[in-house]
Amino acid sequence: MSFRNLLFCAKIIKYYGCARPAAEIGEKERIQPFKRRRTPTRDRSGKAEPEKKRRRRKEETAQRKDSAEDGSAKRKAAVQKNGGNTEERRRRGTEPAVPPLQKIPALGRNSGRNHYLCFRMAKKFGDKLRRFNPFTRPATLEELPKPLPANPDQRLVKVYVEGYEDVAFWRGIFDHFQNPYLRFEISVPNRADLPKGKKVLMGMIPRSSEELILCVDSDFDFLFADRTEQSREVNAARYMFHTYAYATENFLCYAPSLHNVCVKATKNDTRIFDFVHFMHEYSCTIYPLFLWYAYSAQLATENVFPLIDFKSAVRIGYLDLENNGEKTLAWLQKNVAKREEMLRRRNPKMIDPMLEFEQQLKSRGLTPENAYLFMHGHTLMDNVVMILLNSVCEKLRQMSIAKITASKKQGVALKNEMSNYTNSLRSIRDVLLDNENYTKCPLYKRLQRDIEKYIARTIWNMKRSGGDRRANDTRAAFAMKAALVS
Repeated sequence: MSFRNLLFCAKIIKYYGCARPAAEIGEKERIQPFKRRRTPTRDRSGKAEPEKKRRRRKEETAQRKDSAEDGSAKRKAAVQKNGGNTEERRRRGTEPAVPPLQKIPALGRNSGRNHYLCFRMAKKFGDKLRRFNPFTRPATLEELPKPLPANPDQRLVKVYVEGYEDVAFWRGIFDHFQNPYLRFEISVPNRADLPKGKKVLMGMIPRSSEELILCVDSDFDFLFADRTEQSREVNAARYMFHTYAYATENFLCYAPSLHNVCVKATKNDTRIFDFVHFMHEYSCTIYPLFLWYAYSAQLATENVFPLIDFKSAVRIGYLDLENNGEKTLAWLQKNVAKREEMLRRRNPKMIDPMLEFEQQLKSRGLTPENAYLFMHGHTLMDNVVMILLNSVCEKLRQMSIAKITASKKQGVALKNEMSNYTNSLRSIRDVLLDNENYTKCPLYKRLQRDIEKYIARTIWNMKRSGGDRRANDTRAAFAMKAALVS
């Protein structure tokens, strides 16, 4: 659209924004047509047009104008013969009376199309201004829809999590524990200063109860046992559940579930990469550096091997699919060996204490094969698993496209088939964040047993305080299930 049309759109937004009846618009408010600036006509050489040629052109223009006026007179005669125009028919009562809208000045050729485009642009621009204007008044709680009425037979249990991104994860977990007596509502702490994070939930431990439970990432609190003050507080909290793994991202990156992520993202179920074998080898490769990082985190006062160094040492920059990532693992092994040798050379006094520290971590369930479940969650997801998924999914997409192009379909049928496939693809990261195929993870089963014990204990207390017979039956069922799992 030309600059002239953009100016016209600006006038539409400024004066009225949408069409209004002409009676409501004053004379000063009406938009005046744009006037084109006269410029002297010149030939190809840049010289002014000769007077004779300019006079002849004016005569031709006058002739065309006369012919147009003749045609207009003929059209007027035809309109009068047919009963007059729309305005005259309205005055006689043969046409329904509709308040006329303001006439928008013509913009040259295709004026109707230009009017339509200008109106659409003005409407979209106005909507964006209203949507993104930071000074608009937000809706209050009284103006928003009210929650649906809850079942009075169910007790409401508030479940507070660290952040907004954790709400969906814990919602998926508590969906596995639906029962007719307890109803779980997942949210962040509802305080005036909008706090979030693990430290906020740690401060809420004295307030926790059967009707207010806290769910946090374990970080290193499970592995450290009673070596730090925070780990002692987390492990001793009765109404606080933690992931046992470092964070929720570690569950989402559970190796046996990654193939399903590729299938949902690419709609191709061909196995071209063994995620379980690769993550097993990757975990064993980074295990020595993980011990140094965990030991440094436990010291707290000494910055021996901080998180930023750990990230740069264990990340993978690429994935070579040949031999299930053998070259990538070899490259990673060299980097880990160099970094481990440097740490041993700089901190020789920490080698013996680390051996004792390693035995303690093994007693908590850490092994070289599952070390990736206890490492920093975002490092695992962003610097390892997403690189794997992007490389594998790209090959799966290429395989599917090659099958489609090699088919007998041609022309429009081939184009439609390709469009159907490309439209079915999903974002890899979105599919990974929605992953719920981690239920077979041993650490998740420990979390599951903790929640089952809490539900059985709570329903039993409800029965003792005046519940019905169903509470006793449900408590017995949960207790039996917990015993079988253990």
